[in-house]
Amino acid sequence: MSVELPAGDEIDLERLYAQANHHDLLSREQEQAIDGRKWGAVRSLVELLCEDGFCRNYLGRWVVNCTEPLPRMEKFACREHGTLLRRELGDYLPGGKHNPTISALAAQLSGDDRGELRPQDLLGLSLPATLVVGFAEVMSQQCGEADGSKVGAALVAWEQHWLPQPSANRAGPRPATVRSLAAQIRCYTAARDQLITHNLRLVYTIAGRHRNKGSGFLDLVQEGNLGLLRAAEKFEFERGYRFSTYAFNWITQGVKRHLADAAGVFRYPSHIQEQLGRVHGERARILARSGAEARDTELASALDLPVARTRELLQLRNLGLSIDAPGTEDEPGTSLLETMSGGPYEAPQDAAEQASLKRRILGEIAQGPLTATEQRVVIQRWGLQDGTPMTRTEIARQLSLSTERVRQLEHSALQKLSQNEAMLEAYNDHCYIPGEGSATPPQALP
Repeated sequence: MSVELPAGDEIDLERLYAQANHHDLLSREQEQAIDGRKWGAVRSLVELLCEDGFCRNYLGRWVVNCTEPLPRMEKFACREHGTLLRRELGDYLPGGKHNPTISALAAQLSGDDRGELRPQDLLGLSLPATLVVGFAEVMSQQCGEADGSKVGAALVAWEQHWLPQPSANRAGPRPATVRSLAAQIRCYTAARDQLITHNLRLVYTIAGRHRNKGSGFLDLVQEGNLGLLRAAEKFEFERGYRFSTYAFNWITQGVKRHLADAAGVFRYPSHIQEQLGRVHGERARILARSGAEARDTELASALDLPVARTRELLQLRNLGLSIDAPGTEDEPGTSLLETMSGGPYEAPQDAAEQASLKRRILGEIAQGPLTATEQRVVIQRWGLQDGTPMTRTEIARQLSLSTERVRQLEHSALQKLSQNEAMLEAYNDHCYIPGEGSATPPQALP
């Protein structure tokens, strides 16, 4: 039984469906024609950028800077800029599948017999449409045009970290080039938006399948629209499938990710969420059929999973506790809040102790048995230098390594540090609290 929506939501839904009904579904031929105009505009943008001297110089600098890793995330004033650049440039940075091609192109542009950047050089890189449009928007901004997309803003933020070129042309692109770029951007945007508006009802259908799962219908529609937008930007009709088939996965992914983010206190990865759904769904079916709780072995057999893995999934919970809940039985009349350390106004000695501990750990890491790469992994993993911890994925991108290699380096570094007497002494000094259940300090790292 579905839950009735508030009156305001019903009005919004009626308006959305009314707008969607104004746009008929596209035939295969119409989709090909629209997408052809979109990619035609992208090719025209590449040709215009390569014809103008200022734009060509900018693209040459971009090619050369792609041979180096991106700056660290904290170097960007807006963290989203770093995320967008990694999404758009992942294939072109060190370790990406197009990096050998772009490195050869960079060597050609910076060699003694320096050549000119040609449109076919860029077209051979299979640049994303959003990246090409971002280039055009950056060039348009040189002449005082309005700000463009987030990708364009991210490219501007990244350019601030490029090495300066004193001999570069500072005059800016020609006004005629800027007008032509603006016309092609409008052509690209119109074609992309046409694909979106004629497929909005697909978003409503997918969002409707995920209603009453902890998020409002309008929020699901919004996330689905973002997935539809991304699908319209990346769709290529030459691959032979319909746009609705391609967009379905993008929309579903956006909706499911939103539900996972809003599901509970902890956010599990998408594949864990799917496995949890299967386990608890099968558990409910067995309970309804037999009237008894399913055994671990019975669930594992039904789901074709190892028993150990099934037990791990059953132990995962997404529960929250109120800080006003009663404390332990040993301390009746107290709440969890009263037993928690810290607060909005911590003691000054706490900050001083943390700063002193950080300096001591950094000194021991620098003098210890770790390699340079292991030192960098440990420092970035726990934010020992600037206080901003990084995930293994972020470190992997920074060092042009795989995530698994970063995990191995982290494990190796911690093993070495656990055998270091100075680190053990620092741990004992920091963690040992006299009079709390132990007469002597601990003698080993956990």
